[in-house]
Formats: sequence, structure tokens, C-alpha cells
Amino acid sequence: IDVFLGCSPDEGVACLRQIFAAVRRHHIKKGSKKRFLITRTQNAVTFYLSSIPEGAPPLQVILRTHPSVADLLSGFDVDSSCFAFNPSEGRVMCSKRGQRALQYSTNIMDSAHAGSSYCRRLETVAV
Repeated sequence: IDVFLGCSPDEGVACLRQIFAAVRRHHIKKGSKKRFLITRTQNAVTFYLSSIPEGAPPLQVILRTHPSVADLLSGFDVDSSCFAFNPSEGRVMCSKRGQRALQYSTNIMDSAHAGSSYCRRLETVAV
């Protein structure tokens, strides 16, 4: 599960701390006495929790900040990924590309992104 930060670069650390606090509260609420693993790379912080169901993916916070949801969604390379949940408004938003992917159950390949990593990404959403 990927979480993207919709804030200014100056607010990024505070947003990450809020996410950490929410993850920690969830972990404790689920009654887990175990610690959880956090890893950090140049681009992301990943939480591996024992309190989530078996087989559930880790929570990954992408460290690049976005000033708006529109800016975030315009950066996605796969149509079906052009969705965002805004917790402060409690709603899901999408771009026109995301709406088209939902309506027609298809992704339209963009040759501007064509390459081996793009093809691998298309394979992951094809399942």
C-alpha cells in the first residue's frame, strides 16, 4: 500500500510523523505486543506490521511531496493508478485517465513511458 504526501516540502516531516503515530496506534489497538519493522530508503519509508492480516502488503510512504492531488495524479504512469483517497475530506478522487480506466476496465499504454520498468508495472496491475 503506497501513501503519498499531499503537502509542502516543509510539512513533509510533520506528515510522516503523523503517519508513524497512526500506524503505531493501529498496531497497539490490534493488541500486538510485537515490535514492527521500519525501513528507510532514499525515496520511501516502509512499515512492516505483524498486526495486519497474513499476506497483506506493507505500508510504504513515498517521501516526495505533492502540492495538490491533481499534481500527484498527473505523475502516475498507469491509468488505473490515477486514484487518491483524501482522508481530510473522506473521499476518493481520480483523474480523467483513472475514470476512463474504471469505466472501460482497461489501461491505455503511453509510448512516452515505454521501457522495461513500465512494462513490469503494467504486469503488476494486470493481475
